[in-house]
Parts: sequence; C-alpha cells; structure tokens
Amino acid sequence: MEKYSNLFSKKIERVLYELHETIFSYLDFSSLIHSLAVSTEFYNLLNKYFKSFLVKNNLIDPWDKQVSGDHYLRLFRAFYSREVLLADIPSMSKSDSPIRFTRYPRCSTYGVKDFILGTKFVVFHLYNNDLIFLKTEEYTDPSFNMKSINRKNVRSNVSKFFTKSKDFYYLTFSGQMYIIFYDSGLKSDEMREGLLELTINKPLKDFSISYYHAILLLQGPELDCKKEESKEEEGKKRQWQDVQYLNLQNLVPEDLNSPDRLRKIEGLDYEKIESLCVGNSVAYFLIKNNIVYECDFSIVNNEKFIVNVYEALKEKAITKLWCGYNFYFALEQGEVDSIDKWNQDQILDWLFLKQFNAYRKIIKYEYVSGEQLLKADPKFLADRLGMQNSEIQKRFLNEIEKVSKKSLKKAKLYGWGNNAYGQLGLNTGNATVFKPTEVLLPEFMMDDKIKDVECGMKASAILSEQGNVWISEPLVKNSQNKEEESTNKNHSSKKKAKKESVDISSKDNLKWFNLTDQCTRFRDGMRYKIIKVSLNKDKFAALGANMGYKKVSTNHQETQNKTSFSQLKGAEYIYKKILWNSKLDHQEFLIGYEDRFLGILEIPFSEFSTKADIPPQRIKFIKRKGQLFWDRTIRNCDL
Repeated sequence: MEKYSNLFSKKIERVLYELHETIFSYLDFSSLIHSLAVSTEFYNLLNKYFKSFLVKNNLIDPWDKQVSGDHYLRLFRAFYSREVLLADIPSMSKSDSPIRFTRYPRCSTYGVKDFILGTKFVVFHLYNNDLIFLKTEEYTDPSFNMKSINRKNVRSNVSKFFTKSKDFYYLTFSGQMYIIFYDSGLKSDEMREGLLELTINKPLKDFSISYYHAILLLQGPELDCKKEESKEEEGKKRQWQDVQYLNLQNLVPEDLNSPDRLRKIEGLDYEKIESLCVGNSVAYFLIKNNIVYECDFSIVNNEKFIVNVYEALKEKAITKLWCGYNFYFALEQGEVDSIDKWNQDQILDWLFLKQFNAYRKIIKYEYVSGEQLLKADPKFLADRLGMQNSEIQKRFLNEIEKVSKKSLKKAKLYGWGNNAYGQLGLNTGNATVFKPTEVLLPEFMMDDKIKDVECGMKASAILSEQGNVWISEPLVKNSQNKEEESTNKNHSSKKKAKKESVDISSKDNLKWFNLTDQCTRFRDGMRYKIIKVSLNKDKFAALGANMGYKKVSTNHQETQNKTSFSQLKGAEYIYKKILWNSKLDHQEFLIGYEDRFLGILEIPFSEFSTKADIPPQRIKFIKRKGQLFWDRTIRNCDL
C-alpha cells in the first residue's frame, strides 16, 4: 500500500510541476524574476524551469556537474535577457571620434534568439518560435511605446524570416510562406499580408531572397521507385525537391500568386542543397561534396534557368555562402587527415614546418610511415631516428599528439562582386572584384572561428564563435579624394602601373575594424556577449546577451585616462589572490604557460609554483572551469 501511495505522490508532484512549467512559460522575464521572492518553494521550482529551458534549447549539458542550481538564474538571464546595440555605419571609419552605440532594451525580456534589422522592418524571433515585427522607424523612435504592440504584430510557429528587401517574408514550420507588404503611410499592425498559395500544396523547405529575386526550395512529389532500382536512386528520391525562381519586382498583393512570376530552375532537383544565396543578378547553390553551382538570371533557356558548376570555386572545400545586394562571400574550411593517413611528402613537409629538419633524411630513407610515428615512443625515436635529446623527444611527441586525429584547416574567406564601399574587406579601392579573391581575415584568438558573415548595403561584418565582431572599413568618397584623383592624372605610366598592382594580402592593407570592445563594454559597467549582428543601409546592430554589471570607477575622467595596460594585474598577483582566497576552489583552475621547447602547456593550479624555474612573465593565461579567467594577450581579467 505504501508503494502505491509513493507512486501516486510522485505522479501528483510531476503533474504539479508540469502545471507550474506551463504557467511560467507564459510569463515574461521580469515577472519570473519577481516570482523568485515569493517563497523558497517557488525559487526551487523556477530553478528547475530555468534548467529545463536551457536543456531544451541545447544551451547547457544536463550532466554537467559544474552547473549547479544557483547558476541557472545567471545562465537563463544571459540567454534570455538580450538587448539590441545600435550604431551608425558612417562613424565606423578610423577617426578620432569614438564609436557611439545606443542600447535598445525593448523586447529584451521576451526571450529573443535571433533578429534582423532591415531598412523597412526589424524582426525578433523568440525561443517559443513566435515572431515580433515592427517598422524600423517605430522601433528606433524613443517615443514609441512597446506596450502598444498587440497580436497583429506577432506571428506564431515561424521557422525562418527575411527583412532586407522592401517587404517582409516569413516561413512557418508547416511550410507556408507569407509576405507583409511595406506601406510608409500605415503602422506595422495595419499593413497588408499575403500567402504564397503555391506553398499550400507544396510545402516550402527553404528559401533565399534578395531585393528583386527569390529562390524557393519546394517539397517535391513522391516518386515511385521499383524494387529493382538501386539504393543510390532511392537516396535521390529522399532528396527530391522542386527549385523555383520567384520574381519580386513591383510585387503587390494582387499579383503575388501570378504564374508569370514563377520560373523553373533546372539541374538541382536531385541534389541536397546545403547553402544558397541570391544576389542582384546571380544565385549560388552549395551542394554536398562542396560543389558550388551558379545560376545567372540573365540567361534563360526554354523559359527555364539553368545552373552550371562555378569553376572559380571548383577545387575549394566551400562550407558556407553569404551575399549582399551584389557582392558575395564563400567560406572554405577543409579537413586535415590524421598523420597515419599521410604520404611521405606530407610527413616531410610537416617536419620542415615544425623545424625537425635534422630528421627528414632519416625518415625519408628509412621509409618511416605516419602510422609508425603515431605509435612512436622515446625508445623508437632514439633507436630508429637517432633522437637522443629528451627535450626534443618531448616536443616531437607533443607535435605528434596534435596531428593524431582529424582536424580542420585554417579557414579561408573568399569575396567577389561590388566593392564600391569596401564591403568585401579587400584593398581594391572601389573596383569590382570579378573572381573569388581571398580576404585577409583579422587575427582570431585560440580555438575561435567564423560563426557568421553579415552583409549590408555598404559594409560587411564578421562574427566569431566567441562573440568577437569586426566590420569592413568604409571607403569614404569626398571632394578631397576627387582632388587627389585629378592631380594623379599627370603621373607617369610607371606610377600608374605601380598603383594598380596592390598587394591585397599585405597586413598593412587589412580592411577590418574590431568592434568587440565598443559594443560589449559600456561606461556604466554593463557587459554583453554578442550573439548576432545585422546590417542595413546605414545602421549596424548587434544582439547582446546581458552578462551583468562589472564594477567601474565612479570617476569617469580617471577611468578614461587609465590605459588597458595599467588596468591588467600581473600573473603573480592573480596567482597569489587565487592561492590565498579560501572561497575559490583551486581544482577549478588551470595555468597556461609557455615552455621554451614545447610551446604553450596547461597544468593544474595545484601543481604550479612561482618558486619553480617558470617565471611569472611566461604565464600566458589562467582558466577557470574551462573559461578564460585571466589572459595576458587580450588583456582580460575576471577577478
């Protein structure tokens, strides 16, 4: 009897928790914060809800023991409470005037996971898949009251959206596409809306849109496969799609569903499209096996568009495509096999790169394979390669460990198209770049990589996985430039030729400006982590996760005069602070220092001592729970 009563009480407890979770899901962030003070029971229920929310959205690992109950509120706030940081693009050139970011906390407590700032519309996509849209002029107007938003500004069950053309497009999870038509004389909740009726019978899988063109990937009909057909043909059936072109010029609700606006794109129905982008006159499709196809809208064959392999990117391992109005980016991210799969030439090149030249001939004439090197121990190195020095053996085995598994090559970004405003990040003046050209990327920190490339009308921005932001430096055209051009007309042909041959790969010609500090650190101490960036014709916007306040000096003049070099505490000072602080667990810390032979090494805090032969100046960083706690290179300290 007691057993059944326990089961019944657990079931009641579960039902009550689900009821509370449903109620919490209808509350905004500020209401949830106020509910924490109701009682201890409510506090515990909310922490469970925060954990459920974070796990459901793949924001934390549910088995991570380092994330205790008290951390959920802070994590929930960082992922749920987000603000828009806005600045003017013309002010982002290298000048003496500081970059001014304005914070827009509107929609900050709604649970925003994505947004786009267009010239006509600004849209917020929430974690519950609702979508809130406003006219850009409404959102940026200080007198606009967000409480006036009603259900007419909200759409549910939205999977994807686009706002960078004249109108606003969104796709539901059931595959239907809707268009909200912009009208300058109407409020956002009064604008007309239309349904693309084609998507009722043929659900839309994906789409890409530019100002005048749209590419639609429609769900195709099921094909009948005979039993004797091969597995390869059955695989093609599962990937079948109907690729259609939609003309958006002079689009109005009355002729949205006109058959004359549609046109078939041949050649991709049986290919799995990984990425696509549409520009002013050309569309690009990335399929599996890293092949890029090009579709030129000026070439029509039997009332259809034909795609061809884009030869300029044929030999490159392209993984993602982006585009603006009439310029394009492609990201190359190839893989490197583990050393046991290398041929001898690759091994010899690697030895030269790692400065083991003395052993190249031995490995070449002894026919030492990569598989043997992977299994090598100090005895093998001494007997087979004649490597007697123990320090060199350690360095060699450490380098072997780095190439023992598959790894990614250094990412390369290629840009082509219009560069009138320097939006490609290439030092070509205002010339058009006709072929994909490698863009010199800014210096990334260790283990950081490109997350997204955002394309605007006059600029482009790079967002990294760790939340660092760079924007292309604009080319400002003024009267002074015209005077310089007129004086240069009389120069000799040699000087002209020299001017034309610009080395775009030179670091002196790097055309990216770092915005990370300007948009993540504010004078009042508020800190943000950038989640998404968006560009329109004149504005740069970033969606920042609220990381809380950090204490700052009340004397602003004093803090302005101090440089970042005087603010950073030394490694020895930080070490002693951690050592003698009883509230800090030493097992949570790792120290990274530079070894003269092995490079950067990490050791537990408890095994490190300043009295050893490792001077404090060789300490490069200190980590806590895997996150940077103190870093000499980027001059960061969280103490």
